[in-house]
Amino acid sequence: MTSAMLSLLFCFIALSAHSAPLKIADDEITASASVNTSRIFVGERFILNVEVSGPSMVRVSRPELPEIEGLRLLSPIPTSTNSFSLVNGVATSTSGYRFTLQADQPGTITIPAIELEAGGRIYRTNEISLEVLDRDQMQQHHQEDRDVYLRLELSNETPFAGEQVNAKVVLYFKSEISVTSYQPAASWRTEGFWTERLTDGRGPRAETVIINGIQYRRAVLMSYALFPTRSGTVSLGSYRVSVNLRPTSRFGDTSRFFDGFGRTQRSVDLQTEAMELNVKQLPQPQPIGFTGAVGNFSVSRTVARSEVVIGEPLEIETRFSGKGNINLINQPQYEIPAGYERFRPSEQTDIRNTPEGIEGTKTFTDTWIARRVGNFTLPAARVYWFDPDAARYRYRELPEVQLAVLRDPDQEFLFVEDTRIRLNPATGVANWIQAGAGVQNRRLWYLILGILPVLVLSAGYARRRYLDRLQTDRAFMRSRKATQTASARLAQADEQAAGEAWKNAFHHLYISVTGFISDRLNLSETGLSNAYLVSKVREQNADQALLNRLDRFLSHMSDITYAPGEGRLSWQQDRAEAEALIELLKRNLK
Repeated sequence: MTSAMLSLLFCFIALSAHSAPLKIADDEITASASVNTSRIFVGERFILNVEVSGPSMVRVSRPELPEIEGLRLLSPIPTSTNSFSLVNGVATSTSGYRFTLQADQPGTITIPAIELEAGGRIYRTNEISLEVLDRDQMQQHHQEDRDVYLRLELSNETPFAGEQVNAKVVLYFKSEISVTSYQPAASWRTEGFWTERLTDGRGPRAETVIINGIQYRRAVLMSYALFPTRSGTVSLGSYRVSVNLRPTSRFGDTSRFFDGFGRTQRSVDLQTEAMELNVKQLPQPQPIGFTGAVGNFSVSRTVARSEVVIGEPLEIETRFSGKGNINLINQPQYEIPAGYERFRPSEQTDIRNTPEGIEGTKTFTDTWIARRVGNFTLPAARVYWFDPDAARYRYRELPEVQLAVLRDPDQEFLFVEDTRIRLNPATGVANWIQAGAGVQNRRLWYLILGILPVLVLSAGYARRRYLDRLQTDRAFMRSRKATQTASARLAQADEQAAGEAWKNAFHHLYISVTGFISDRLNLSETGLSNAYLVSKVREQNADQALLNRLDRFLSHMSDITYAPGEGRLSWQQDRAEAEALIELLKRNLK
């Protein structure tokens, strides 16, 4: 107990010794206003501090800022601030609020005295004079004199229509400044351009450059690939970026883009100058076979098989690979051989964004259905693209392809149902033939007449067994009639589509394919998943292209069930795809 009391006594003595020299300031309370910078540019943000200071902590009510022409309050709720200082034994407490404002017009702006209530009394701050400069004019004529500015740098300001132009949004700032963060605007006016964002997955890095003898840091904030879609004068709007800046600490590393050192931070809204590009028209006349491709490309045409069965789809694939306006390439047109019917083609685009620009592939797939047996020729063709570097058209010669259409080996033959032979006696005048003249002919006829009854009886027996098996073997019956059942379901789908009953129409398309698989492989007619059906087709050694195509179709049909009305636009293509898949499955599922 005594030890505890002694400890408390020593603490009291120590506190008394330390507090003895303190001097208490007068009870006078002062109000003040300050800004973090007195010279800013239009669109730049700044901080306004409104404070009350005194010898003791007082509660300050939140002030109401008056309307100030040329300034805009960004947030109606300020941040409260509190601090305590001890200088030469004099204690001072400061309480106040911090407002964020933005300058919207150039000129000299005066922030009037602001009233604050503290301890039941009203205090007035000092006035502040703020100089706001015209940022657009300053950026246009005196960019090099500014601490920080933004530029849009283009790889080519006079491109051809469709030519790729690399655009970089570049920030320039002096070494005495550190960039803590930046936020690009949500939109950019690029009418008349197809635009793609380019990225390498890394953040911006700053490099040192000398401009008119002044050292700057240069950092590429954003990169885009621009493709003008028309010729003539095309405008690019200003690109806006909000940047947070701080003075660089003497210990800061200026090789870094983001630097967290520094004490005072300010926010600046920057924008690039609006630009006009003179887009050149492609040379005229354009060659037959030009697809609108502008860039550096290679073109190929492939046919999966040169022999198909009648009614089976033939796929012709044309692929563009390289760097350029891939999304704007149109499908090449080929001459269709007689005996083929063409369905709606499909296209697939694979784009890769690189720091150097857009590259990738675009693949067009034509689907033709053979309607008669024979040999056909897919004629040779030239496919053109425009090379902007050489300012001329280039082409690729696609050789002709020989095609053969065969009969369906699974075609069912009709047999004569009445196998009885009727022999009637010969009547009329008999004509005698000289001996030996028709011996060979008579022998041939005797042979035919002897074999014909056997052939007819065998055919009748086979036909009877076939009919009996259809009646008794359900699996055999489903397999043999799979094509007929699928055709009936396709016809039902057409009827539903004609009546705009899209849900039922797509349902019948779906079951025409899934039902064909189930019937051919003797699977359950209901309750089978898409993945299970695809796996069963895979077990029949079907090629991967068919499996991928089947999986896409079944997934598409499952998805479109939720919005069948939207699918009417693709009805013809989906209907053709269902028929084509049935023909392919007929050949692969035995």
